[in-house]
Amino acid sequence: MTAPSPRWAGLALVPAAVLVATGLLQSASGVVVGRPDWLVHPALVLGGLALAIAIAAADALRLRVERAPEAVTVRLDVRRRPLALAAIASAALFAAVIAVYLVAENLG
Repeated sequence: MTAPSPRWAGLALVPAAVLVATGLLQSASGVVVGRPDWLVHPALVLGGLALAIAIAAADALRLRVERAPEAVTVRLDVRRRPLALAAIASAALFAAVIAVYLVAENLG
């Protein structure tokens, strides 16, 4: 079975990108940008991040498990797939920005 194209991972990142971009724009300049509530719903944002990582990881990572009589060898190969690796990095960055915002909002 072939992995889905990492382009789908980019599509799954759209809700998180909209949330982060509009939030940073509002924080930096005070400009309030209208955004559809359904697009920045937490389930859609977090689900999109998880889906993007899963799709991109399926394309960029290979996990191999080999059994021997006395040992099990597990090997993780990271293949050079720029689009998939960029999707993973973007999803991690968006998740980090959202996490920092949640901590700052609830502790500040």
